[in-house]
Amino acid sequence: YLYPFFPYGFTATIQSAATLSYAFIGYDVIANAAEECENPSRDLPRAMIMALMTCAVLYVCVCLVLCGMQTFSSIDTSAPVSTTFELAGLNWVVSVVDVGSFAGMVTGLLAGIYGQSR
Repeated sequence: YLYPFFPYGFTATIQSAATLSYAFIGYDVIANAAEECENPSRDLPRAMIMALMTCAVLYVCVCLVLCGMQTFSSIDTSAPVSTTFELAGLNWVVSVVDVGSFAGMVTGLLAGIYGQSR
């Protein structure tokens, strides 16, 4: 299932990665929380790097799972994770993914409000 891993070429993958980097909104929250740090010059770079690496690892893991469960061309673009697990007969995972998606949206909203309040 993982062949071809770059169906639209390496350039399209790099362009997509550049677009997805804007989806990470945690930098403003980390910067706004700097007042609570004991040593901001040490803690802020660590927090940003760890947050970015965590997001990158999670993105790659989810992509590998999806491409491992079904072919690239058959992945539903409107709800890729839920649909893939539903087709595999793992309906309980679909519920977990849906609750996690909702929690992620609420967390993003609260992080945006936290960043604006400072």
